[in-house]
Amino acid sequence: MLRSEPSTTQPIDFSEASLDRLLEELTQRSDSDGEPNTFFEFLSERLSHLSIGRIAVWTKSPAGCLNVQWPARFHDVLGQSCDSDGGPLLEPETWNDNAQRSAEVVGDIEVVRAVIDSDQPQLIDRSGKNQLAGDYDHKISVSPACDEVAIVAPWRGIAGQRGAIVCWTTKQSAVIAAQAHLPMVAAIGEIVARFQARQTLHRFEATIQQQRQVDAFTASLHACSSLEQVVYMVANDGRPLVDCDRLSVVTYSAGRWKVAAISGAEHVHRHSSSARSLLALCRCATVTGVPLWQDTRIDDLPPQIADAMADYLDHSPASAIAIIPLRPPSQQPDEIEPVIGALVIENYRQDQAIAPQAKDQILNIAKHCAIAVQRAARFDRVPGIGFGLWLSNHHWTNWLGARTMIGLVAVAVALFSLILIPADLRIRAPGELMPTDRREVFAPRNAVITSVLVQHGQWVDRGQPLLELRSTELELEIQQVDSDLHQARKRLSATQSERLQLPPGDAEARNRQRRMTADEDQYQQQVANLELRQQILREHQKQLMVVAPIAGQVLTWNAEERLATRPVQRGESMLSVADTKGTWQAELQVPGRHAGRLVNLYSSRERHSRPDANNA
Repeated sequence: MLRSEPSTTQPIDFSEASLDRLLEELTQRSDSDGEPNTFFEFLSERLSHLSIGRIAVWTKSPAGCLNVQWPARFHDVLGQSCDSDGGPLLEPETWNDNAQRSAEVVGDIEVVRAVIDSDQPQLIDRSGKNQLAGDYDHKISVSPACDEVAIVAPWRGIAGQRGAIVCWTTKQSAVIAAQAHLPMVAAIGEIVARFQARQTLHRFEATIQQQRQVDAFTASLHACSSLEQVVYMVANDGRPLVDCDRLSVVTYSAGRWKVAAISGAEHVHRHSSSARSLLALCRCATVTGVPLWQDTRIDDLPPQIADAMADYLDHSPASAIAIIPLRPPSQQPDEIEPVIGALVIENYRQDQAIAPQAKDQILNIAKHCAIAVQRAARFDRVPGIGFGLWLSNHHWTNWLGARTMIGLVAVAVALFSLILIPADLRIRAPGELMPTDRREVFAPRNAVITSVLVQHGQWVDRGQPLLELRSTELELEIQQVDSDLHQARKRLSATQSERLQLPPGDAEARNRQRRMTADEDQYQQQVANLELRQQILREHQKQLMVVAPIAGQVLTWNAEERLATRPVQRGESMLSVADTKGTWQAELQVPGRHAGRLVNLYSSRERHSRPDANNA
C-alpha cells in the first residue's frame, strides 16, 4: 500500500497564477507523443508539490468493467493483485469468492464507479462522507491512513472513453484547500481526457497504417499468378506484417507436404532434417484445421503433436511457434474446403511471444494467403497456362485472324512432333575420378599430433605408422590407475600377512580371521578391476600410434604443415589413404531432372547383359 508523501513545512502556493502555470505545463505534456506511464509519472511528480501524495487513473470499459491504467501494477496502489497492463478488476459477484479481498477495495471500486456515473468530482474522507455534497450512500474506505481523503474527478474522452482520476491528500490539507483542490483535479481530469484522446488517435492512425500495408500486400499477392511467386511473396513480404522472426509457407497437394518458401532464404533445402521435421509437425498440427499457438512448453499438447514439436525444436531455436492452416473459403455453405497448406510463424527471442492483438492480423492475412495459394495452384495445373498468360499480355492477340491462328496451330504441332520423336540426349555432368578403395584416418581420442611420419603422395603399407599422437588426459589416467593398483596391492599384501599371523584361539580370534578373509577378497577384486582397467588404458595408449588401414597412397595435401602439433578431437579426420593401383570410379554431379533417365538406362543395360536374360 502506497503511503502519502510526508508533509512539508513550506507553504503551498494555491494562487491562481501558480495553478494556471501547472495546468498549462500539464497540457503541453499531454500534447506530446509520450508513453502513458511517462505522462502519469510526470503528473504524479508535479502534483506532489501540492500536498497530493499519490494518484491513480481509472478507465471504464464499454462493458462497465473498471480498469486501473496507472500505476501499472494495481497492488502498488490498493494492495490488490493485477497484471502489469492494468487488467480488469474483479467484478462484484466474484468478491465473495476471495476471502483475502478487503472491504476497503470494494469501497474504492464503488466510489470510482459512482463518480464516473455522476460525472461530478467529489471529495471523500475515510468514513465515506462527501466533504462537499453530503453523505455518500456506500461505505467507502479510500485509504488505510486515518488522515487521508481522496479527490475523485471523472473524465470523458473520445469514442466513448470514460474514467476517473483519484488524488490522495491529507485531510487537513484538503479541508484547508478544498476550493482549490477540487477544481484543479477536475481540470486535470480534462487534461487526462485530452491525453487519452490523443493516445486513441495514435492507435487509430497506427491501425489505419497497418491496414494500408495489409491492403497493399494483398493487392500484390492476388496479382501474382505463379505459385512460386505467391509463396515467396507471402514468406518475405508477409513476415513484417505478422511481426515475427521467420515465416515459412508449407503447401499440401496430391497427398504430399512440401516446404515451399522460407523468409530470407532464396532456396529451400527440402531434404534437410529441419525441413523434414517441419513437414512432420505441420502434418500433425493441421489435422484439426485449428490454428496452433504454442511456446516451447509442450506438456499440454497431444502426444502426436508434442513429439513432432520436440523433434522440430531440436533443429530450430524458436521460443514461440504458430501454425496456421491455410483453408480457402468454401463455395457452398455446408461444405468445408480441405487444408491446402500452412503458415509457420516463429519467434526466436525468449521475451517475444505472439501478442494476442497480433493473432487477428495473422488470421486475416492467412485467409488472403489461402485464396492466393489455391488460385495459383489451379493455374499451375492448367496445361500451357504460361503460354496463354503470355499471349494475353499482348494486345496484338486481340486482332489475330483465322489464318494466323492456323499458322500458330501448325507451329504447335511441329513443336509436339519434335518432343515426341526420340533423339540422343547429351548430359554435361561435372565430377571427379577417385580410387574405389579409399579410407579416412580418424583420431582415436582427443589428443595432440606430435609427429607426422608420412608425406603427400607417399605409398604406405597396411599397418605402417602414419601419425603419432599424445593425450595428456590418457597419461594422467594411466598414472592414476598405476598408483591405485600399487596401493591396492599393498593393502592386499598387508591383509594377507596379518591374517596368517593370527594365532588360533577363541571365538573372537576366529571372527577377526573371517573379517580379514572378507577384506582380502575385497582387495583381490579391487586389484583385478584395476589390472583390467590398466590393460585397457595401455591398449588405448597403443592406439595413439595411428597406422594405415589399407595399403595405398597418402592423398592429404601438405600433411606435415596441416597436422603438426595440431589438437584433434575423437572421430576427426586426419589423413586420407587410397589404393591408386586398384580400380577407379567417377563421381558425377548429375542434375536431378536427368537422374531418372540415367537410372533407367543403366537398369536396361544390366538386364540385357545378364546371361539368363539373353537366353530367355
